[in-house]
Amino acid sequence: MGAGKLVEFIALKSLGTDLLRVAFPAYLIIGCLGFAFLIGAVSGTFPAWKASKTNVIETLRYE
Repeated sequence: MGAGKLVEFIALKSLGTDLLRVAFPAYLIIGCLGFAFLIGAVSGTFPAWKASKTNVIETLRYE
């Protein structure tokens, strides 16, 4: 968001035009946060599920 606003500011100051506008609609922000949550949940759950299938004694023996 900061990079977009910076480009918009530079375009306004150097070109003198406001044709380049940056918009951040709520659905885009919510969608990005939802996608990040989904990826984080999957990448955390899969290794935990795999680790729960291992035998603790066998795992500690090889550490």
